[in-house]
Amino acid sequence: MTGYAIDLDLSLNQQEEMLHKAVETCNRKHDLLELPDGSLGRVVDKHGEFVYHPFREERLNSFLMNWVVPSKKTLKKNADNSTSWQTRPETAIPQTLLRAYIGAEAHPGVPRVTRMAPAPIVRPMWTLAWEQGYDPDSETFVTRKAPVTPAWRDRPIEQKEVRVAAGRLMEWFDEFALKHESSRADCLALALTPLIVSAIPTATIPGGLVMANRQGSGKTALAEVIGTMGSGAKPDAQALPGEAEIEKRITATLRDGDAGVVLFDNIKHDLNSPSLESVLTSRSFTGRVLGRSEKIRLKNNVTWLFTMNGASASPDMLRRLILIPLDLESPTRTAWSGGVVDRARMMADDLRMDLVLLIAYWVQQGCTQGSVVKSGYETWSRTVSGILEAAGVKGFYEAHEETAGSVYTEDEDDADVVARIAKVMGTEETWQAKDLWERVDQVDALNTPEGRFLHEWLRDTPKGSKMAAGRKLARITRRYYNYELRNVGTKGGAWYRLAPVGAPAIQKWSM
Repeated sequence: MTGYAIDLDLSLNQQEEMLHKAVETCNRKHDLLELPDGSLGRVVDKHGEFVYHPFREERLNSFLMNWVVPSKKTLKKNADNSTSWQTRPETAIPQTLLRAYIGAEAHPGVPRVTRMAPAPIVRPMWTLAWEQGYDPDSETFVTRKAPVTPAWRDRPIEQKEVRVAAGRLMEWFDEFALKHESSRADCLALALTPLIVSAIPTATIPGGLVMANRQGSGKTALAEVIGTMGSGAKPDAQALPGEAEIEKRITATLRDGDAGVVLFDNIKHDLNSPSLESVLTSRSFTGRVLGRSEKIRLKNNVTWLFTMNGASASPDMLRRLILIPLDLESPTRTAWSGGVVDRARMMADDLRMDLVLLIAYWVQQGCTQGSVVKSGYETWSRTVSGILEAAGVKGFYEAHEETAGSVYTEDEDDADVVARIAKVMGTEETWQAKDLWERVDQVDALNTPEGRFLHEWLRDTPKGSKMAAGRKLARITRRYYNYELRNVGTKGGAWYRLAPVGAPAIQKWSM
C-alpha cells in the first residue's frame, strides 16, 4: 500500500498537520478544490455540463485515502509468545481527524475556484488561459478550451484588425432602437465586463439597465445579446423577486458559479433593493443559504443586467448602473430583422474572440487607462474606457447624465410636475391618467411650456396604457407647495384631482 503516512498515535494536531502536508504534496493536478461556498469537492462533467460536486464526509474520506495511509501501532503476539509493536494501516481516516481537517480555516494545496467559464480567460496579470481545466491564477475552472486558435495569438496585433473587430461588434447594436448613438459603446462596455472580472479582482462592477419607453422595444433581446457576447451563453431571463427572496437568489447564483451574466427581465416595480445595491458595490457577498439559517461569504464575479419599461429606481441604485435607453422613435435605429439573439448565440465564440482581441491589443499597447471615471467604479470604468479608446470606439458614458435625468427616483422633486399638471387640468375637474395623456397630446397643450413638458414626462410609459401612466401619477399623490394631487376614486381605475394645500378632503367613491 503506497501513500503519505499519517501516524495516528500522535496528537490530533500533529495528525492534522501531516494530513495537510499530504494533500499539499499530492494535489498537484488540482483534483481537490475549495468550492465557492467553502466546501471541499471537485468539478465534474454531468451529462455534458460541468457542475460543482461537494464531497460529503464519507466521499472525502475515500478520496483522501488515495493519497494517505493512516496507521497506528498495535501489539503483536509472536510465535514464541513474545510481543512486539507492529504498524497497522487503517482502512479509513478517523472521523475526528477528518472533521478537524474539514473545519480548518485554511487548506494548503487546495486552491479555491470562484467561477466557471469557457476559454479564453483573462487572468489578473492580463495574460490569457486557453486550455480546459482549473486555472489557479484566475481561480476559474475553464469548462472548455478555445474552439479556435486566433491568428494574432503568437504575433503583434495590428490596429487595423482591432478597428475591424470593434466595428463588427458595434454592428450588432444597430438593429436596436437606441435613443443615443453613443449607447452602443455602453453596450460594448457591458459585454467586455464578464471577460475582465478576473483581471480586476477587487474592482467593483456596475450593473446594466436597459430601459424602454414602451413595450416591444427589444430591451430583453438587447440584454441577451450583451450577455451572450460576454459570457458565451445566452443568460436566462428571470423575474426579479421580492426583497425577501432576492438575497437567496443572489446567494444561489454565486454559489453555483456558472453564470457570467444574470438578467432580471421586465421589472414591474421600482428597482430598489438593498441586496442588489450590496452586490453592485462589492466583489464579495454574504447571503443566506436557501433552506438553512447560516450565511456564507461568496466571491462576486457576475455581471448583473436589468430591463424595464418606464425606468424607476432608487437614487442609490441609479448610481450603481450603466443606463441604456431605448426609444422606438429613435432615428438611430436601422431595421429590426428579428432572430438577433439566436444569431448571437450561434456566433458566441466569434463574438467573444473579437472582444478578447480588443483586450489583448490594449494590453499590447501598455494597458493605458481610459479617460472615463465613474464614481465608485473607477478601476472598472478606466479599464473599460481604455480598452474602447484603444480600439477607436467613442461615446462610452457620454449620455449617462442626460439618461439618468429621465429615470424616476424617490428623491425627485415633483413640485414642478404637479404645478404644471394644475395648469393643464385645472383644479375643478376630476380625471384619469388617460385624460391627462390625451389632454397634453392636443395641439393647444403642445403649444404651451406645461403641455410640452408633460408630454415628454409621460412618454416614458407605453402610449395609451392607463396603468403605466397611472403608475407615474400614483407616485406623486403627495403634497407639493401650492397644490396636492389627490387620488379621489377607484371606480373603473384611479381618479385624480388637484386641490390647494389645506383644502377640505374630497369625498372618495369606488365601485
